[in-house]
Amino acid sequence: MKHTRFLYLLILIAALTACAPAFPKVDSFYISPFKLTTDYPYQLFNASYALSPNGDTVFVTVGTDYYLVDLATGKKIDLRKQLGMTEIGIANADNFSIPITWSFDGKYLGIPANHYNPEIVPKREYAFYVFNLQDNTYKRYDFGARFFSPFDSNQLLTENGVYNSKDGTTIPLSPDFDFRQEKEFRAGDYWDLLWSKSLGVPVAQIGTLPHDATEKDDIEVVVESFAPKPPYLSTYTVSTGFVSKHPNQLSGLFFDPTGEYILISEWQCHESPTPCTITPFHADNVYDTVLTLVRWRAKEQKELIRLSAIDSKNVVAYGDMAWSADGSTIFISRKDGLPIVIKLK
Repeated sequence: MKHTRFLYLLILIAALTACAPAFPKVDSFYISPFKLTTDYPYQLFNASYALSPNGDTVFVTVGTDYYLVDLATGKKIDLRKQLGMTEIGIANADNFSIPITWSFDGKYLGIPANHYNPEIVPKREYAFYVFNLQDNTYKRYDFGARFFSPFDSNQLLTENGVYNSKDGTTIPLSPDFDFRQEKEFRAGDYWDLLWSKSLGVPVAQIGTLPHDATEKDDIEVVVESFAPKPPYLSTYTVSTGFVSKHPNQLSGLFFDPTGEYILISEWQCHESPTPCTITPFHADNVYDTVLTLVRWRAKEQKELIRLSAIDSKNVVAYGDMAWSADGSTIFISRKDGLPIVIKLK
């Protein structure tokens, strides 16, 4: 009888293991020939990126330049000219700004703007433009917005909630929602926010502990309640099981589109009197960058790839990173090298 129960337990464990989803794996990668050419100094700090939903192109702005770039060929399309942004901005007394954003279905580009109003103090108001890439039309909203919903491209995240452009309604944010009970998530164009399917609003975000960490501390990666307004205190916190050990340095954290995984970019650093730091930037001690996938609810992790396996000389991941909405592509910026494009299977 005991033997039968033991055999049944083994079969059950095997079945559960077989049903568990497999971690994404690297299928291929390439170094994009795309390089920002600009007269602006410190271009890495001024540039803002948005990866297309299929991972083939990137929308980039630096200074007053707005381009759509093919990552495989480096070919650029001047979106400011194609969309008539200069004329639109002048007509509405708007200056286009960042961060730029892309709807998950690839239909729309979202661009925030600052509106000059001489009748108020301060003289700046906020606007948000949604450009339709299929017919080059646009809609202007006289409020500030941040991102598209990953569930509905007609919905925009604002400071007051998720605004529906079809009917003008707003879903309020729920900072006290226990995201640990949610069964299905999505991550939007801003990848450290986790959206609840049942509520249709962001409910969680990636965080690190301790909050008052110094450069000598080990850092734990956590998922915590989305706290959109001061004092930014989270109601719930879940450990992912990932700890970055000193002297290593976290250089990027974001969810995959499904919200199941967190991709962690971590500098591997030598011990030195001058530690690796993002702010102020110091990467002289970095000998590699490791990309690790964490299935945060299960506290499981797996190394995806090391940048040294792609380019042994330029291994400092720095700047924008993104995961395409269809799950196929990861985009990695580097400090002293061209961007890396990783295709998954």
